[in-house]
Amino acid sequence: MVSTITFQEIEEHPIVIGEVNIYLVWFDSYGAKSSCVFIETPDLHLLVDPGAKMDFSDPTGSLHMAMAKDYGDYQQRKNQLIDKGRAWFKKMALRWKTEDWISEAGIQKMDIQICDGRSFKKGSTFVRFTEPMFHGIEFDRVGWVVGVSVEHKGRKVIYTSDLQGPSIEDYAQWIIKENPDILILDGPPTYLFGFMVNRINLQRAIDNVCAILRGTTTNVIIYDHHLLRDARYKERVGSAYTMAGDHKRALLTAAEWLGYDPLIVQITQQALNG
Repeated sequence: MVSTITFQEIEEHPIVIGEVNIYLVWFDSYGAKSSCVFIETPDLHLLVDPGAKMDFSDPTGSLHMAMAKDYGDYQQRKNQLIDKGRAWFKKMALRWKTEDWISEAGIQKMDIQICDGRSFKKGSTFVRFTEPMFHGIEFDRVGWVVGVSVEHKGRKVIYTSDLQGPSIEDYAQWIIKENPDILILDGPPTYLFGFMVNRINLQRAIDNVCAILRGTTTNVIIYDHHLLRDARYKERVGSAYTMAGDHKRALLTAAEWLGYDPLIVQITQQALNG
């Protein structure tokens, strides 16, 4: 029998740091293609699953670690893919410059604002949004995402959005520098290994989460979303779980936080049991 997670259970089991409550609303480990959280502080309520707007400069210009990385025998192919990505990006940027964008607006008493790269303060709560980041590796065709940091009286939670690992070293360094108490982290899409994800980029994602475990004092990492579409996910990223154990960190899925096995594990086990 497959267990179903209810909203009541989600509401009754938030992650709590100081006066900040983090509710794990929808995740792939529940069976939803999502990583949605609801963050509550004494000053505001924030439902998070952001989209992104894009600035038109070369987005690899700020990825100093990823661009300086030595890819060994893969270097020539990597350079070809970056050049191809830049050419595609320039064509897209031309369209973006000439076509209409959704504008900021006001609806009754509500302001609609574009958040990219902006910070907001309400009471003792600070909300900071990143500039657009790649959805996966450099020039991934899926698009861009925006991460968000919420801080209240020295307690901090970061929601990375769909960084798939993170796959890019500079994004891991951003997390390490922020050193949040709680991290909501999108894992690599291991279900695409051998098809759209090669061994080198999967290893980058594993190395990056290991760097985060070494370089932060983060207490809880919710490691979910793309990672939880593969029943063998723990095997694929096994060294990350080993390091989490060595450092006595909680590296777990949203479903596990609520006391359940991830849905894909339940379904696989049920199939094996006939």
